[in-house]
Amino acid sequence: MTQNIWGFPSNQSTTFAEALGYKKYVAYITQTGVNPPVYTVLENTLGVDLTWTYDGPGFYHASNPIFLNQTGKVVAFCTLNNSNSFVIQAGLNTGQQLEIVVYDETWNNVDIQGNAVVEFRLYP
Repeated sequence: MTQNIWGFPSNQSTTFAEALGYKKYVAYITQTGVNPPVYTVLENTLGVDLTWTYDGPGFYHASNPIFLNQTGKVVAFCTLNNSNSFVIQAGLNTGQQLEIVVYDETWNNVDIQGNAVVEFRLYP
């Protein structure tokens, strides 16, 4: 039997993320003014939907039981696109929630004020 480029049988349908052994969630986030952010899901192989909560300037989180007891298994990548000198960070917080936090140049929490892309990977 022949194999596909990931080493699986060629008659087996396998996504790139499955071949690499992780599940992922990728979203494009936009926010203007004091309006709540808008999340556009670009890819979700987690098998569950995420609902994001805007907790106030610079704080965004999503909860789902899939993240319980996953410390050390979640990796986050994020980028922020705006005209300010803001810093964005993402990860799994101590409450087992996916979290995005945005700071200005003086480390005060601020809203995205533009757009951002985040990717969360959940490893086995």
